[in-house]
Amino acid sequence: MIRQSSLTILSALALVMDLVSAQSRDLTLQQLGPIEAPSLSVNGAASIQGNGNISARGLKSEADGSAAFSVNPLWAHRIPDLHVMSYANAIAYKTTRDGDSWESALGIDYVSETGHNEPWVSGKAVRVGDNILGVTGNPEGYVYRVVKAGVLGGASPTAGPKSAPFMNGTAQLQWINFDNLAAKIPFTNTVVVRGDAGKTWLNNFNYSMMPLSNPPKYATNTEWNFYNGSGYHCDLFTGISCGGLTVFQGGPYRSTSIIGMATLANTDTFAAEWGITMKDRKLTRDASIDIATGGKMALGTGRYANVFGTTQYSETVWRDESAAPYAVSLGGSYTQAAIDLQSGKTPVALALAAGQRICFFGNNNCFVKDNKQGKILYQVNGTTVMSIADDGTIRSKGAIIQNTTP
Repeated sequence: MIRQSSLTILSALALVMDLVSAQSRDLTLQQLGPIEAPSLSVNGAASIQGNGNISARGLKSEADGSAAFSVNPLWAHRIPDLHVMSYANAIAYKTTRDGDSWESALGIDYVSETGHNEPWVSGKAVRVGDNILGVTGNPEGYVYRVVKAGVLGGASPTAGPKSAPFMNGTAQLQWINFDNLAAKIPFTNTVVVRGDAGKTWLNNFNYSMMPLSNPPKYATNTEWNFYNGSGYHCDLFTGISCGGLTVFQGGPYRSTSIIGMATLANTDTFAAEWGITMKDRKLTRDASIDIATGGKMALGTGRYANVFGTTQYSETVWRDESAAPYAVSLGGSYTQAAIDLQSGKTPVALALAAGQRICFFGNNNCFVKDNKQGKILYQVNGTTVMSIADDGTIRSKGAIIQNTTP
């Protein structure tokens, strides 16, 4: 067991290291203090010994500074004058295995099998050690530990942090945690920025593809894999939420964006083929993108040219070539109009190809342009009942009556 006064695993990985010299850019480890613990190993890829030594497959650095890591900075191809840069990394790694294994510098294998919280139910018998989730008292959820077995009472407990053990029915409970914090997490990063802090980032994932003799078929900066084999669907109807990536953002002041994308060099070579891709017909059951927010609008394009520059597209802003009953289906309760073209500056509000129709009332009443005849046809149930020729001639099956009441 590592005592509180000693280095923890993470602080051991963050040993203070000399800055990179302009000539060699080698790193030397300096130990903060003794690690009063037996050897610690992370999946065989890296280990911290009780004497303070850190080793990894293919690399080893002694705590006394007798060995040093040789670093080749990831962004060296972008920084010609490397002598102005300093690097201090706790782990540097170079692959040594062939294609016979999954090779990582630091890997964590994690299995979660404990920590379930049972919702409070009046009259339920509980045992010592059970975790009970209160249904009232705090929106973040209060979790209680059963310290004396019994039967839960008639009202959900509301006692909060630092409360003394209390009776609920014939069971005795003790507040232990907030439900949204009672989670099992293999790795957590927490950064607090305050005072005179400079540029501070939580994570920096850099991936560089240099000249390759055999380019890979698949390469990505970060891959998230989420598999649901729980026996439960996660959707609006079950009340269970699960997924690959969730981002929460808040604070008393606004942030620029929740997710931002930009190029490193805005040139005609382009940074990527697409900005976001979604593929596979069975990716989603309902909507590929669902927006349920407030604000001025759900989607905006080219609105801040003075900030981001002029937004230009060589073909179109939106193109749909899918196979669907409708390209756009508008079913909301709009206070003014389903489509507003009043602020548009283009002389043509709607452009149709020959043969395309504008229809009303379940597609029974339609206008269509017949280029061969040179006419705009008005059809009811597929039968033409009126036409307007390009020369202005109007023909109608029914009578055209002049009246003060159209």
